[in-house]
Amino acid sequence: MGAFIPSVRPVLILGILVVSYDASVQTVVGLTGTYFGLALVLVAGFTVSAIFRLSRLKNESVEALRAPITEEFRLASGAAVSLGVFAAAGGFLLPLVLSVDPVLFRTYWFGAALSLLILPFSATLLGVYQTRNRDGENLAIAVTAALFQVLVAVSVVAAELSSLNAVLVIGVSGVVSDVGALVYRLKRLGFEEGTTRLVLADSVRLFVASPIHAIRELPSRLKPALDGLVLMTVFTVAGTVAAASGPRDGAVVVLVVALMRAVVIPLKQFGLVGGRLIAQAGGTLADDRARFLQLTAIATGILVSIAASLLVVRAIATPLSLIPWMIVSMMALQLCMEPVTGFGFGAQKVLTSPTFGLKSLVVISLGLTIPALLTLWLLGLGSAESIWAVVFLGRLVFFSSLVIRLANLSSASQLRR
Repeated sequence: MGAFIPSVRPVLILGILVVSYDASVQTVVGLTGTYFGLALVLVAGFTVSAIFRLSRLKNESVEALRAPITEEFRLASGAAVSLGVFAAAGGFLLPLVLSVDPVLFRTYWFGAALSLLILPFSATLLGVYQTRNRDGENLAIAVTAALFQVLVAVSVVAAELSSLNAVLVIGVSGVVSDVGALVYRLKRLGFEEGTTRLVLADSVRLFVASPIHAIRELPSRLKPALDGLVLMTVFTVAGTVAAASGPRDGAVVVLVVALMRAVVIPLKQFGLVGGRLIAQAGGTLADDRARFLQLTAIATGILVSIAASLLVVRAIATPLSLIPWMIVSMMALQLCMEPVTGFGFGAQKVLTSPTFGLKSLVVISLGLTIPALLTLWLLGLGSAESIWAVVFLGRLVFFSSLVIRLANLSSASQLRR
């Protein structure tokens, strides 16, 4: 459940801001959240790496974690530098192509930018806590950080701050919550007094001693997040094209992206867990297939219910009235496909191959969807409706390719790796 919280937080904040602020504020906050979401997916590999390296030390004392955490933080320092360059470049260059107030955009972007730099360290500690069977604590920290920023957003609306002050306060509050969560996780690890500071100091010293070497190792941390990265790239391009087309289109698409990625991105994690449980349960290949179909059916029931709820909420809730019915209908249909493209996709990475469906996703996303979005931009046809129609059709093609692939797995010998 903790995987949902970082993705849900932007949705809640946007929903609060829709009540009192215009499309410019919504676009700035939503689009920045999309770019930061892309960074969040990028650093997911640090969580995977920490779990891989430290799982065999789960019964060791916490002091035994010092050396491997220091090494992971050395690479995290390289990622932080890279994200810092991205933050600086994005803050100055993006307003040149977006139809938003550049002062408003840069105020929020740079107010929240420090959160980008600490993402690799937070992702590493997320994995460390999982290896120590402290998932409940991870969830509590994520919920607390989200509630803090939601309360700040509510206070901003209640105080009727100007648009500029509102985005600055919300951006800085995100930094405060993220830094607080990072410091809390470090302190709660249980190192001896002063060791936490030594871990940070040693990791920075090792990085400074050989920064190029650390940065060259970063691709190894990106591989586990490649599929999520491709999907978030599609969402990011869609939001950018919409924001370049106009404030109204930008506000609509970034809200839709925030809603959809809150469900779609974490679904793969549920699929990975489901696949692992199926593999661990043992039994015949037919038993594995039956369990896979059973879990997929459960995911279908949940996601169809969410899709139906989305249609109901659109009819009665003010924040979602911003989204045209055409787009809401496509969102609902896409949610009905996600048991396969999200949950099933993740589960088969465990049951069949870690690269299951990845080639199709890359070809469809980078070869069809993104070029089509850029074509809309160049032709001046980047309305919210046309942009999301392209995203939806790309997801539909990917869904069809997975259905065909899963049908071919009817041969029992192909179900396992």
